[in-house]
Amino acid sequence: ELKAAAEQELMVHLTSTPRRPESNGVVERFNQLIVDGARCLLLQSGLPGRFWHYACRAFLLARNARGKGEDGLTPWSRRFGREFHRKVLPFGCRVLYRRPRHDAAKFAPRGSEGIFLGHHLEPGGMFKGDYLILSLDNLLNEDNPKSTIHTR
Repeated sequence: ELKAAAEQELMVHLTSTPRRPESNGVVERFNQLIVDGARCLLLQSGLPGRFWHYACRAFLLARNARGKGEDGLTPWSRRFGREFHRKVLPFGCRVLYRRPRHDAAKFAPRGSEGIFLGHHLEPGGMFKGDYLILSLDNLLNEDNPKSTIHTR
């Protein structure tokens, strides 16, 4: 059932050839690329390792949206038929964002400081313009940091 759903959604599922250990290298090398990319993003951003899953997603989106293949097309344009025309911000950069609901005084600042953790993708990998932002208040909460989806 899961295989059929993945095929219907045109998802890529890299596997090794059964009973052929030498084919594991292709899959393992791709996994290593993702781990190295996430490790680099975490180091450059200064964020702790507990944000590894956001770093993996940010690395893969940036690679798919900006990295061109031999045919001159990005993986994103091959998948969706058009280029990714949104900002690709550096992972972990400081951003000023507007909270969804603003209950402060009339002349209080509407912007809040946060950390960019990536793009929020809908099922099937569609991007509708929403970003994952971690408010600085939540970053300081060591026990349970939560990212929030904020629109443009």
